[in-house]
Amino acid sequence: MVEGTAGDDLIDVAYTGDPQGDMVDHNDAILPGQVGNDDIILAGDGNDTVYAGAGNDSVDGGDGNDLLYGEGGNDTINGGAGNDTIWGDGNTSDGPVADPVSQTVDWGDLHDYCGTLTDQTVDLGDTKVTFDFTSQDFGATAKFVSSTQYVAPGETFDSNSALELYGCGGEGGIDPTSTTVLSFSSDNPDYTGEVQNVAFRINDIDRSDSCDDHIDVVTLSALDADGNPVDITITPSGNQTVTDNGDGTYTITAGDQDTGYLGPDDAIGSVLVEIADPTAKITIAYANGGATDQKITITDIQCEAVPVFDGTGEPGDDSLDGGLGDDVIYGQGGNDTLAGREGNDDLYGGDGDDYLSGGAGDDTLHGGDGNDTLDAGQDGDTLYGDAGDDRLLGGPREDLLDGGEGNDTLIGGNAADSMIGGAGNDSAEGNDGNDVIFGEDDDDWISGGNGNDTLDGGIDDDTLMGDAGDDSLLGGDGSDSLDGGTGSDTLLGGTGADYAFGGDDRDFFFVDAPENGAGDTLDGGEGGDDWDTLDLRGAGPLRVDSYMTDPTTYAGTVSFLDGDGNVTGTLAFSNMEQIIPCFTPGTLVATPKGEVPVELLREGDKVLTRDNGIQEIRWAGRADMTREQLARAPHLKPVLIRAGSLGNDLPERDMLVSPNHRMLVANDMTALYFEEHEVLVAAKHLVANEGVSTVETLGASYLHFMFDRHEVVLANGSWTESFQPGDQALGGLGNAQRQEIFELFPDLQTEKGRSDYHAARKTLKRHEAAVLLRG
Repeated sequence: MVEGTAGDDLIDVAYTGDPQGDMVDHNDAILPGQVGNDDIILAGDGNDTVYAGAGNDSVDGGDGNDLLYGEGGNDTINGGAGNDTIWGDGNTSDGPVADPVSQTVDWGDLHDYCGTLTDQTVDLGDTKVTFDFTSQDFGATAKFVSSTQYVAPGETFDSNSALELYGCGGEGGIDPTSTTVLSFSSDNPDYTGEVQNVAFRINDIDRSDSCDDHIDVVTLSALDADGNPVDITITPSGNQTVTDNGDGTYTITAGDQDTGYLGPDDAIGSVLVEIADPTAKITIAYANGGATDQKITITDIQCEAVPVFDGTGEPGDDSLDGGLGDDVIYGQGGNDTLAGREGNDDLYGGDGDDYLSGGAGDDTLHGGDGNDTLDAGQDGDTLYGDAGDDRLLGGPREDLLDGGEGNDTLIGGNAADSMIGGAGNDSAEGNDGNDVIFGEDDDDWISGGNGNDTLDGGIDDDTLMGDAGDDSLLGGDGSDSLDGGTGSDTLLGGTGADYAFGGDDRDFFFVDAPENGAGDTLDGGEGGDDWDTLDLRGAGPLRVDSYMTDPTTYAGTVSFLDGDGNVTGTLAFSNMEQIIPCFTPGTLVATPKGEVPVELLREGDKVLTRDNGIQEIRWAGRADMTREQLARAPHLKPVLIRAGSLGNDLPERDMLVSPNHRMLVANDMTALYFEEHEVLVAAKHLVANEGVSTVETLGASYLHFMFDRHEVVLANGSWTESFQPGDQALGGLGNAQRQEIFELFPDLQTEKGRSDYHAARKTLKRHEAAVLLRG
């Protein structure tokens, strides 16, 4: 058993600090089940670095922020308390070829030119550092100073050596006055060229809002040799604000100072910067806001040269336990078991078929290559299966599951999870919560489970099942199968020959383009609170051939047409209680140039009217309403007037109008009852008539156009009114549209002006319309 001390130990094959004289890989295993180089290593307190070497080792990091390498064999590693980094096999399985070496970037070793440090490379021993300084503002400088620096008790920074960054004022704390870059490399084949356990202080970070106003803002970033961001720990000694920008950069902003300027030896203006993981480049961007020239200082930088590994040996099947703290664990080769335990952990399975468990905390799990199992644990976790046929399990909180490549299985937990199948034939189950699931590539199987889920099959032939709840199902590309299950579901097949079944309750089938409906078979279902809607708006031109299978249910065929009226594809539907044709927009209005879609009419266009021949449009407007707005104002839901419901070929095609829009009714009954051969009746008062009904829809667009007087125009082969600006009609418009009308017709701003713009025909009240319909 090899024991460390209470300090910061380096325990490897050369370690001789064990009280009993035990050493790593000393071929002295004596416990039952152990042979040869099977070691037990107890690092103890402190920030320890352990290289377990060959054999099936057991390593306990103890307290502190430890760096633990299992190396060769099937190792068991427990990080213990602290923010630990654990490698199951090291970077290879036979350990480093050299020890980490402590080094210091001493600013006094750099050469200056006319008082300013220039770009140069300095040899630190086993690594080199290249200093690169860029001034973004005239007058910004970098130079070595020997002024007294703040150093906290117990720290070993040189208190009389620093880099001074000087910047002119006026940048507002946003754009840097200068950027300093430190790039590390090595000519020594035993070292990678990266550095680790980096530490330094930035002093004199202050601000003042008085006549010498200024504010210091420093942005830091670190990259490894592959260009990936490296985490930075920043600990203020004063009241500076530290912001993790989420893109690998960290910003330090000076806090409020009542005393104005601070010196570089003041603790309140200091922050400690630490970078534990291997780092190849450090960038320091200094922005001096305000109007006064200012500066900050940076102590000498302490770091360790990172040794390379010899690259021989076989990876082992390791068991790695992060314990307490925010840990980083690398399984690497072999079939490993990784447990994050407490804290916000990062787990990387690496090669092999690994098992990763996040435990408590907001964890990030990467399966890597192989067929891995990832278990989210207790909090809000992020799981990436990566390559291989992986199994991802969500927990009780809101998790993100991304299968990556391979045929993956994703199983959500009890909350609202987000899932991405990725490439491969994936299987995803949402379970409880309002989940969002994307199948993406290949033939996926997706089940929403309980909750109001959103399912998107993506590319290829997918199977989507909404299960319980009010779900939204989008098939995407390919020939998909959609089943809404129970609840009021919304189904969109997408391209390809899809089959969509609404299941129980009130379902909504939406076809927004011919290519998203051609070849589809849609079945509304019959169970529960059954009232299913087929919305064809946006899919025209088209023809609907339907028949009633019972007093309220339709079945039939939708034929999609090209510009010449030829059929380009068909859709079959059944068990639909409501069909919304392509109309508003889409209604055809008679003009001297022929029938024109209403949405294309503009001010100045000419339209045929019943009373006054060709008239010019003075104003045209549009009001769009969402499904949510219609639910809050159900009296504004559109009215569907089916072809022939107002008489022979009246209208010629189905029409969808606003409830207050008035249709012309002309027959002997109107003359008998109202002494008028022609009257106007609001669509909402025609709902009792066969073939006229209020409809549920995802939204409605009401289009209006207005003439110098109220007119009767021909739309979809039926006579109907133009816009009449009465109190109710004007009240339904937005302020901008109302103002447009008032500018064109100033008299409409008065009650008399509105009454003078009288209706083209007598308008029936509700009870009068009821008499007409009964007759």
